[in-house]
Amino acid sequence: MRVSTWIRANWWLLAVVCAFGTCSLIFPSWSHAQCPLPVQGNNAVYNPNCNPIVVGSSAFIDASAFLNSQQGVDICDAIYGVLTSRSPNPPYPATGAVIDARGITTSLTCTQGSPWKEGSVYANVPSTILLPAGTITIAKTWILPNGTRVIGEGSTNPYDAITAVPQTTIQASSSLTGAMIQFGDSSCPSPGGCLGVTLEDVTLNGSDLGINGIVNSNSQELSYAKNVTDRFARPGPRIVRLKLGNGGTNRDFRDLLRNRTGDGREDVICV
Repeated sequence: MRVSTWIRANWWLLAVVCAFGTCSLIFPSWSHAQCPLPVQGNNAVYNPNCNPIVVGSSAFIDASAFLNSQQGVDICDAIYGVLTSRSPNPPYPATGAVIDARGITTSLTCTQGSPWKEGSVYANVPSTILLPAGTITIAKTWILPNGTRVIGEGSTNPYDAITAVPQTTIQASSSLTGAMIQFGDSSCPSPGGCLGVTLEDVTLNGSDLGINGIVNSNSQELSYAKNVTDRFARPGPRIVRLKLGNGGTNRDFRDLLRNRTGDGREDVICV
């Protein structure tokens, strides 16, 4: 009788263990193995192997989640904090990510630096940055690192009568000197320079300062500007210019609004 009872009890225990082991194989999410924890700014994605099945993905980061007094006081500062994994921000993926700043509609004046540089610290990491509609005012040159794509909501021909079309304008403040946008710098890989540096669908407003719009002396293959408008504050000399280097050609810069001031100078200058 004792033997029979012992056998029945142990068979029951064995059945429970086997059932749990089978369920662990079928539903690994029960043990939460390899399931990413929710992280600030990450995009929600579906993962049937996790419990809960909606988890965060660092491939797509919402920059608006970092716009606050501790993590980013303006749009440039918020993006910079993401790129540099500034505490308490989560680690930024080494292979890059899409940083979506289209939800940022306030604090569009950059007061701390650029999205890639504050002080002497340069965030030399790849990314695709989606800019919001509106006017972003900058006081420092935006130096785009290797593998960086900057995409706005659109550029509008200032000579068109249609003014209600949403667009992204990058405007120079009165203290900006040199260039508004620079494709790479001396930190680009050598030889070969930076690759895949692009600017799309924005309007550049040089505030009638006579500065350069886009300067490229360090980026080569897969680098281009597309659908970029030079905005004039008032009729007169060109306020922004485009310089190409390292064998750059006009085909790398397409669908640009050409100079219409009639001053006889070219928009594209090879250096």
